[in-house]
Amino acid sequence: MYFQHSGDIWHDFPQLVPGVLYVSGITGDAVTGPAVDRFAAVAKSRLAAVPAESELPEIQAWRRAFAAMGLKPTQYRCASESLLRRFRIQGSLPGLHPLVDLCNAVSLAFAIPVAAFDVGAITGPLQVRYAAGDEEYLTFAGEVEHPAAGEVIFADGAGQAHARRWTNRQSGRSAVRGSTAAVLVVAEALHEEAPRDVAELLTVLAAELQAAWSVAPSAAVLTAADPRFTFGPPRRELREGGDRQWAGPAPVAFRRHRAAPVGADRDGGPGDADRAVVQAVRQDDQVGGEPVAAHVRGLEHLSRIPAGELPGEGEHRTACNRRCAGRPRPPGTPARSPASRTRAGPGLPAGQLPMTLSPVRGLTYARRPSSTSGWRSPPASPPGPAASWPGRADQRARPPRRRSRWRAAAGRRD
Repeated sequence: MYFQHSGDIWHDFPQLVPGVLYVSGITGDAVTGPAVDRFAAVAKSRLAAVPAESELPEIQAWRRAFAAMGLKPTQYRCASESLLRRFRIQGSLPGLHPLVDLCNAVSLAFAIPVAAFDVGAITGPLQVRYAAGDEEYLTFAGEVEHPAAGEVIFADGAGQAHARRWTNRQSGRSAVRGSTAAVLVVAEALHEEAPRDVAELLTVLAAELQAAWSVAPSAAVLTAADPRFTFGPPRRELREGGDRQWAGPAPVAFRRHRAAPVGADRDGGPGDADRAVVQAVRQDDQVGGEPVAAHVRGLEHLSRIPAGELPGEGEHRTACNRRCAGRPRPPGTPARSPASRTRAGPGLPAGQLPMTLSPVRGLTYARRPSSTSGWRSPPASPPGPAASWPGRADQRARPPRRRSRWRAAAGRRD
C-alpha cells in the first residue's frame, strides 16, 4: 500500500509539506498521559502569546488554502484550528484512545493538522485528490455522504472517502479504535516554516510512539519530486501445507507449445522474447515448475534487463524445429560454435540475442533476423544495414533443402 497526493494538489498548492508516519503493534492499553500533558502545556503558552488561534502562522496558511478552495474559513476550519479553539475554551480535550490523544496533543503544540487512519479499514492506496463525485463518506453517526466533485478528499482504491474538505473532517470508517493495530499518521502544513516544523513533528511523535508502545515507526517528509510513501507489512503467502511462511515468488506460467524467442530484427533492433525465460532467471530458475536448462540459467545478461523493458511474448511455433533438433547436419553445412548459442553477436547489446531459447527442452535454435521464414546460423560478423542481410532472392538461389535429406542423414525412413 502507499499514500500520496495527486499531481493536481501539488500543482495548486506548491507550498504543501506533508509528513507521513506508519506504525504497527498499537494497543489500547498504553499510557500516554504524561506526554499529552507536556504538549498541552506548549499549546497553552502559544495561545497565550496571540489574541486568537487564527493569528498563528500555521492556521493562517490553512485559512488561505480553504479560501482558495471556495470554503469560508470561519465556517470550515482545519483540524488543528478546531482543536485549538476547543482547547482554548474548555482548557482540555476529552480522552478517546492513547494514540488519538497523543496525536491531538501534538497537533495542539505544533498547530498543524494531524490525522490518524486505521490501516485495516483502508482498501488499496490512499490518495489526497479532488473528488469525482461518486465517492462515499461515512460519518461518525453512521450516515453516508457523497462529497461534491472537486472537493479535496482522502480517497482509497475502493472509492471510500476517509476525510472531507482536506483537513476539515475525518471519516468514522477509518477512525482509530480499540481493535486498531496499524496506523497511518498524516501531518500537513502550508506555512513558511513548514519543512522544519513537519520534520520536527515526525521526530517527536516517533519518539513518543516508541516510548509508549516499544515500536519502530517509519516516517518520511514527502515532496513533489518524491510524493509517494509505501507502508504496510510485506506480502506473505501460504504454502500448501498451511504453515504461514513466505512462499517465495509464484511460478511463472509457460506455454509449452511455444518457444521462447529472444532475437533481433533485420535492422538490429529488439525482437521477440518470452517473459518466462527472463523471469525464471530472476526468480527460482523454474518455468512452470520445471528446472530451466543450465545454459539459460547462465545467461547473466538476461537478468539485467529491467522488468519494464521486456519485449512481448513470442508468437512463433517451433514444433518442427524440436523434431529436427539433435539430428546431424547435411554435408557441407557449417556447425555452430557453442559460444554462438549462448551469447549475443558482437554488434548486439545485451538482451538482444539472434537466437531462440527453449527452457523446457534445453534446446537452442538460431533465428533468422529477417522477414523471410526459415532458420539459419547466426552471422559471423556484426549485423549491419538491412541491405547486408540475404533476401528472398538469395534464398531462391540456394539449392533447396528437402526434408528427406535430413531424415536420411539421421538414419530414418520416410
